[in-house]
Amino acid sequence: EIAMAGLTAAPCHQVAAPRIAEAPCAMECRVEQIIDYPRRAIILARVVQMFVQDRCLDAKGRYVDPSTYQPIARLHADNYIASDRQFVLEDDPEWR
Repeated sequence: EIAMAGLTAAPCHQVAAPRIAEAPCAMECRVEQIIDYPRRAIILARVVQMFVQDRCLDAKGRYVDPSTYQPIARLHADNYIASDRQFVLEDDPEWR
C-alpha cells in the first residue's frame, strides 16, 4: 500500500514494520492483547516510539497542536475517520 500511494517507507526503531516517512506523526506499537469477536477483533497496543515533525507541535514542543495537525485513522476495511473536532475533558480530583 505504501508504494502504491506514492509514499516512502522508513525504518522504525523499535518494531520491524516500516513507517511512512512523509507522515507528520507516526507511532510504533507493540500488540498487547487481541480480543476476538465473530468477524472482527479489537487490538490493544502499547506505543513504544513516536515520530512527530516539529511543525505539528505547540510552541513549547511538548504537545501536538490540533490546529496544525489533524490526523486520520483507519477503522476497518476501506473505512477511515478524520479528527475534525476536539474537546477537553477536565480532570476531576474525585476520579482519582
